[in-house]
Amino acid sequence: ERGYSRPFAAATVAASGTIGLLIPPSITAVIYGVIANVSIAKLFMCGVVSGLIISVALMGVEYVISKKRGYHGQEPVSMAKMIQALNRAILALFMPVIILGGIYGGVFTPTEAAVVAVVYGLIVGLYVYKELDYKTTVKVFLSSAKSTAVIMYLVATAHIFSYILASEEIPQKITSAMLGISSDPIIVLMLINLALLVVGTFLDNAVAMVLLTPIFYPVISSIGIDPVFFGVIMVLGLAIGQITPPVGLCLFVACDIGKVTIEEISKEVVPWLIVLILVLILVTFSPGMVMWIPNAMM
Repeated sequence: ERGYSRPFAAATVAASGTIGLLIPPSITAVIYGVIANVSIAKLFMCGVVSGLIISVALMGVEYVISKKRGYHGQEPVSMAKMIQALNRAILALFMPVIILGGIYGGVFTPTEAAVVAVVYGLIVGLYVYKELDYKTTVKVFLSSAKSTAVIMYLVATAHIFSYILASEEIPQKITSAMLGISSDPIIVLMLINLALLVVGTFLDNAVAMVLLTPIFYPVISSIGIDPVFFGVIMVLGLAIGQITPPVGLCLFVACDIGKVTIEEISKEVVPWLIVLILVLILVTFSPGMVMWIPNAMM
């Protein structure tokens, strides 16, 4: 409606969808935290930094392409309208504040934070925004139950898979093979990044996390890489797979909403894909930046 091409608009939404895997509360980060037995609160803190970096990078791509093609959008929004929009959205935006504030402040655990967020969202949806009714609420509960069942099944099978790997000493063999190439942490991380980009192209991020964490965790532990920092790298690397065909979930969702073909959006999303890979490399070389919040607060 504002003059942007459909493939460009769809690619924008698809690429932005990768941020959700990093910004708390991230299900993928929770799965990694459970499997690797690391602090989910720290993973969430690191996800804030990484998510903001990705946001700025994606906005940069958006700006450059829009200027080049002459996209203008709508007229500048007045401060009054911005305040009005903020007032309408403030209760919805307050949910992540409750989750993160409660976890970081030590008021409740990540699990308890989920319960508080659900109750808060239910109250706001039913009585403030009034977008939920009885039938919709039942559908939401059923959908949540299915999603939870899938995640719990993945976690359960991850422990079985870890047991099989350990009994066959596969992680040790992979660790020896990778360290035989180089023991430099940066080189090892770059090799793992390459593997994540390839695997993320063909597998869903949650499934890939379940399969790869037991394999790569011994490798990074043997060379002294912080497991929390590595968790951010894994989540980001697999998030990029959400916009790479043939199994890019964000691409297919955006195609359906934007009424464009997978060929059109795949061509359009390339600039964002390149920038996300560059961000992954930046994060790999900048553990201090990624770990700044948890190091300062915990």
